[in-house]
Amino acid sequence: MYQRISGPWCMRLHASTVKLGDRIVIFTGDSGVGKTTLYNLLSKKGFVPLGDELAVVVLDNDGCWKLHRAGTTVDDGLHFKILDSLEKIDLLIFPEKHLQEGYAFRPCPPIKAAQILFHTGFPRVDDFKTGIVDVFRAGCSLARNVRSFSLDFALNTDFLPELLEKAEETRVK
Repeated sequence: MYQRISGPWCMRLHASTVKLGDRIVIFTGDSGVGKTTLYNLLSKKGFVPLGDELAVVVLDNDGCWKLHRAGTTVDDGLHFKILDSLEKIDLLIFPEKHLQEGYAFRPCPPIKAAQILFHTGFPRVDDFKTGIVDVFRAGCSLARNVRSFSLDFALNTDFLPELLEKAEETRVK
């Protein structure tokens, strides 16, 4: 799920990512919970789709978790070059339930977020050379430093105003 790269950590997540204005939002969780559905709903509303199925996130030297954008340089398939163009992650959203109507946001405690991140990552053999505890620590760091919410939603965008509000709050705090 992560690898050391000149100081920062890198995690590969089973996730969909969109840009809401200048805010980066990652939807992650098990297969079938609605990551791609959210990605498609928001893309149709004009928000910028950044990736479906895989998000690579990097902890920079300043302790800020950022999204590694597709198309940036990757050498030998293992090492991500850290570029200034990486964008700060504003929200982690964990879709949980499909509803008939409405939506529900709930704050996701960091330990629960870390468990979900650990479970939904794409580990590689190299990730375990330093120990499983370090892999979990990377997830804990991401969960502590990025606001996280669980989301139950129906197949519409009724939740969008509150999602935008939560994304805006991340920059104010």
